[in-house]
Amino acid sequence: MASEIRVRTGSNPGKVAGAIAAEARLGHHPELLAIGAGAVTTAVQAVAIARRFVLEDNGIDLVMVPSFFETANTRPDRGECTGMRLRCFPR
Repeated sequence: MASEIRVRTGSNPGKVAGAIAAEARLGHHPELLAIGAGAVTTAVQAVAIARRFVLEDNGIDLVMVPSFFETANTRPDRGECTGMRLRCFPR
């Protein structure tokens, strides 16, 4: 089961990591969605932090599989935009 976590540039990586870890502990496969360089950086930091959390506490070794996704932009004059989807799975 995949759960979607949206990450913004201003998101706290530690809090996002907590959400990833909670989902991973439940046996879910969290998916992070990020649009923009700052949001992608925050998402990658959060996965790194979450990986440490669940490996030390639960013995779960998380891996991340990145891919792109297309979405309609919130501004009609801009058209579509591309974001990163980071899927987390236990190894």
